[in-house]
Amino acid sequence: MVYIVNYSEGIVNPSIRTDDESPKPERPYPNSWLSSRRKQHARNRQDVRRQLQYCFQAAYRRRGGLLYDYQDKHLRNLPCKRVQCDEIWSFCYAKERNVPEEKRGEFGIGDVYTWVAIDADTKLVPCWLVGKRDAEYAYGFIHDLSERLANRVQLSTDGHKAYVVAVEDAFGVGVDYGHAGQAVRGLWCE
Repeated sequence: MVYIVNYSEGIVNPSIRTDDESPKPERPYPNSWLSSRRKQHARNRQDVRRQLQYCFQAAYRRRGGLLYDYQDKHLRNLPCKRVQCDEIWSFCYAKERNVPEEKRGEFGIGDVYTWVAIDADTKLVPCWLVGKRDAEYAYGFIHDLSERLANRVQLSTDGHKAYVVAVEDAFGVGVDYGHAGQAVRGLWCE
């Protein structure tokens, strides 16, 4: 037991304890009642999250289409000089290797890539595309980009081979095209 002394009044108070032997305060309600209240509170939070998610999805459906239409209409004849293209990997539901057999092949489940073109000078994103990482999506993405640019550009991409055919078909000789590879121990790798 630890005694606390108030030196200004010279009083020793043995009833105040500061060690681990201090009595625990009694709960005004039984534990079962508290746990059921916590569970109900968690259910209410989940309901609120579901409602908010539904509202955001509905707003995205309404406004997302409007934003896409606005970008498609107004981002034309752009005076870009240097454009960089790349893909950003993400996944929906599960990574490709973890998708169950019954869901394989469904659109929007597994690996998803966001194809992005960005103007190196102004940081404007003239076009983007969400889909798989194959030649079909590369072709559509590069053709969309070529329709938005007003003049000859310097285009750089990563070493993804699907870009080569798509750039040649969309731009022809109207582009200065280069792709970045990786240098590994003095060797150039694509």
